[in-house]
Amino acid sequence: RYYYDIFSEFIFQSNSHFYDFNVSYTTRLGNNHRLTARYFQSRDRNNMAFNTFYKIFGNTINFDIYDDFEFSLENRWKNYTGTLIHKWVMNPRMYLRSQVYYSAHQSENLNQVDFKFDITGTETDTLKLEWKTGSSFTNRIGDLCVKTFLNILLFKDNNLRIGGEYNYFNFENNAVIN
Repeated sequence: RYYYDIFSEFIFQSNSHFYDFNVSYTTRLGNNHRLTARYFQSRDRNNMAFNTFYKIFGNTINFDIYDDFEFSLENRWKNYTGTLIHKWVMNPRMYLRSQVYYSAHQSENLNQVDFKFDITGTETDTLKLEWKTGSSFTNRIGDLCVKTFLNILLFKDNNLRIGGEYNYFNFENNAVIN
């Protein structure tokens, strides 16, 4: 838990939450086989709108320039991982371990600015300004892996490990600036 979200809930209208979930299960399939399944998931979400802060600041300096000013940030992260492991003990000096896993990461970072500025002096002297902009940055990363290796105990402190691994990675990035 981050403690800034307690303070930022009041000042920045923050609606933040975070969680992690982790589970693992192992079972024996006979005397020489073990199967393990694991899953992990996490999500983080952090939203901030600065309207309350600007109103407090504008009231403090007795200037309402910030009444029509909006600035917000939104960040979201997600992580998932799933793993399946099979271990086959062939004899006390040799085992085969095979594993398949997939992991994914996703993030979205969004911001928005909406600004209106209007100062009216005399009938002919008026300054009006309006500006709206926003941006969005997203990415996704995926990783699929299959690996297996044979471990042989040659001597008391010496092991021989033979195996192979295959990985497939997927990257997606996107940026929108308005």
